[in-house]
Amino acid sequence: MTRLGLPLDPAEVDYVFLDVDGTIVHEDIHVLRTVCAHMARASGGGASADELGDKWAEKWFGLCDIANEADYAPCRDLLPRSLRATAEHFAMDYEIDDWIEAVVEYSRRSPLLHDARVFLERVSIPVCLLSNRDTEPLHQTLERAGVESSLIVTSEDARAYKPHPGMFRRALDLTDASPERVVHIGDSHHADVCGAARLGINTVWLNREGRDEPTEEGIRADRVVASLLELVPGG
Repeated sequence: MTRLGLPLDPAEVDYVFLDVDGTIVHEDIHVLRTVCAHMARASGGGASADELGDKWAEKWFGLCDIANEADYAPCRDLLPRSLRATAEHFAMDYEIDDWIEAVVEYSRRSPLLHDARVFLERVSIPVCLLSNRDTEPLHQTLERAGVESSLIVTSEDARAYKPHPGMFRRALDLTDASPERVVHIGDSHHADVCGAARLGINTVWLNREGRDEPTEEGIRADRVVASLLELVPGG
């Protein structure tokens, strides 16, 4: 495929690979902010909620970058490890168990985003969901949201986290699809766009907030959209 047309054309695309968190369901950002605000109060001014949030994200993504293949660890292990590492960075003695449970519980019931249901109803191309989540919480979220998909690849299935190629290769094997006949859609430029593009998969960056497209990795999305509805007829 030399040019990715919109809406997506079944004559050009055999499969849609679709990210989950932040793309079709709400991320747990408000829960994470609540945790960081509570930690900031507990620190007695030693760190702000924003500082804690930035460090937690750094620790989380750093762990995801190395917890692949032989070194794979599930989200249920990485989440407390990343929060403990954050508390240790700021020399905080903080009890994390209840807050970790709150984050995990939210991950089991993340609601659909406003454009996701219409997109899933209208898309005429087979969809394979790709998620940096453990398998059980993801299936619970999809069931509660009424999303039916027989093609799902989680980080736990692939023993890899996007942008690692392992998850995309697992999806290609599952669908028996050629990269040039696949489009991957996601809201993370680093995990979704860069990860898929490195395997020759066409990419759509879902940029609902109108952010500037990152350039540090030297990869640009084939298309940038503000809504999933731009990808289907009648959108």
